[in-house]
Amino acid sequence: MIKEFIFLLFLTVGSLSDIKSRRVDNGLVLWALMSIGLYYLLSGNYSGLLHGSKASLITLLLLFPFYLMHFIGAGDIKFLMTAVFFTGGQVLIKSIIYIALSAILIVIFIFLKTKNIKKLTYPAIVPISFGLLCGVQVYSR
Repeated sequence: MIKEFIFLLFLTVGSLSDIKSRRVDNGLVLWALMSIGLYYLLSGNYSGLLHGSKASLITLLLLFPFYLMHFIGAGDIKFLMTAVFFTGGQVLIKSIIYIALSAILIVIFIFLKTKNIKKLTYPAIVPISFGLLCGVQVYSR
């Protein structure tokens, strides 16, 4: 229950921060990593700690080329790596379609509002958070 609360708080604060400033606070990422790490240690869930670490590293390796091509920001990658530490890699796989669809909808909405494709920026953490929540629901069935 506490793990889920911390995860939901992390997603909410991260999304609100990204909406407000289009960036993710490193302090939030550090707090979340320390919280989930401490949770795993205190609960004796060493396999969760190991699995979360592996899933985070795989996420970094898979997304780093997209960062180099300027398709995704470093803060977005750190946020996603931290979120995957909570959920594991299987949830990320189940979440990808939801993340992509919600990102497309947000981009379309912002484009219709601003009518400027050249300066289009969007809060990527919002669709990541929404997609992960959908993925958690699908995975838990």
